[in-house]
Amino acid sequence: MSDRQVDESVIRADRLSKVIALFAAIGTFLVAARVTGDVQFNMIVAAFVGIGVRIYVPYHASITTGDPDHEPIQAYEGTGNYHQGAVGAAVTIAALAALVAMALEPDSTRSLVAGAGVGGVSFFALRSLLPS
Repeated sequence: MSDRQVDESVIRADRLSKVIALFAAIGTFLVAARVTGDVQFNMIVAAFVGIGVRIYVPYHASITTGDPDHEPIQAYEGTGNYHQGAVGAAVTIAALAALVAMALEPDSTRSLVAGAGVGGVSFFALRSLLPS
């Protein structure tokens, strides 16, 4: 682990990501309520979008700090040893894919399984495409 201090913009983005994730979850729920009539499914999709956004925003701030000698967010103490950008984006993509699947074929179980499959594939693709 690194003894370096986390850039101030990453700390600010981490705090702001809570608010952004809340609004993303609320917006997703409102859109999902228009698309489907299944409130429980809509809550699941909205929660996962919020979680994905919450994970992705600090990652995005960490790669855009402008510091040419920056370390990946995984190098800082207190963060997990996984690709936060890929996980955050994949969770959001999975939730949105489940919503699309539910709109096309109203079966919540199949839609959630389809979303999980799309999320898994997108994680492995994004892990190699996104910078760490």
